[in-house]
Amino acid sequence: MRKTLLVLIVFVLLCLAAGFGGRFHGAGDTIALARPVLAPALALLSLIAFACSLRRIAAVGFVIVLASGYTMLPNSPASQSDAGVQTYSAYQKNLLWSLPDLAPVAADIRLTQPDFVMLQELHQRNRPILDMLRSDFPYQYLCTFYSVGGVAVLSRLPPTEKSPVCEEGHGVAALQVQTEGGPLWLVSLHLHWPFPYSQRDQVRRVLPTLENLEGPVVVGGDFNMVPWSYSVEAIQRATRTVHAGYAGGTFAFSLHHKGMNLAGHLPTIPIDHVLISHVGEVVSLDRRDRFGSDHFGLLASFTLSDHQ
Repeated sequence: MRKTLLVLIVFVLLCLAAGFGGRFHGAGDTIALARPVLAPALALLSLIAFACSLRRIAAVGFVIVLASGYTMLPNSPASQSDAGVQTYSAYQKNLLWSLPDLAPVAADIRLTQPDFVMLQELHQRNRPILDMLRSDFPYQYLCTFYSVGGVAVLSRLPPTEKSPVCEEGHGVAALQVQTEGGPLWLVSLHLHWPFPYSQRDQVRRVLPTLENLEGPVVVGGDFNMVPWSYSVEAIQRATRTVHAGYAGGTFAFSLHHKGMNLAGHLPTIPIDHVLISHVGEVVSLDRRDRFGSDHFGLLASFTLSDHQ
């Protein structure tokens, strides 16, 4: 019994440790997806070890559980902004390339009245949403990505003279707009799935582009990765941004039956994110409905300090 318990504890410990190795191999981030399951499993095994008088092993287990749990603590939006401070908002949404009806998403965007919109999976069949929203968001920039569709940035505010940035085929569209406080880069990002898929290579490819965006940046995207991963942290460092917070899981594997998306009955994971420039402050973060997609939307409100 003790030997079996030790083997299980060591196995879970090694898996948790491997999940911190995304910097060295893409498999690390893939294993990190299981951290919310592995950490509670180690906690249970450590309790059993403690009951079996394996107290040193149990102590090590509890320390690792606490450390792993700390990395998964969600960021909380800051307190409400001071009166008179200009607040902006960004709406993040992966549409789903095969979205059957664009009207509910477009209606929700109009209802929430964001200043900026970041969209992914703009396939030919759902690209008409750009025209549907053009009167509200006259400044739009679309960059082709993959077979599922392109990435786009929409803005109420006019662009600066800086040329938009398109990493064609690599999931990055960036547009710099003029706010009251100065120029602001808006980035729509769509990453591939992690190892054994090509997310790590894609991140390495786009990091120099993101690092070259001078000044404040706001990123909205489907990262296909959890916030405690190397991929997300690397993009935060490159764009000098902080994570806007946690509003619940944002993705469930799409399951359709008789034309209905049953994703609402499946577990969700937080792989869609909004990143806000470090010169700003997050005011609120809300999760919006899926409206037929396999991804929830996110609506982030934030302030920016005067950075002209």
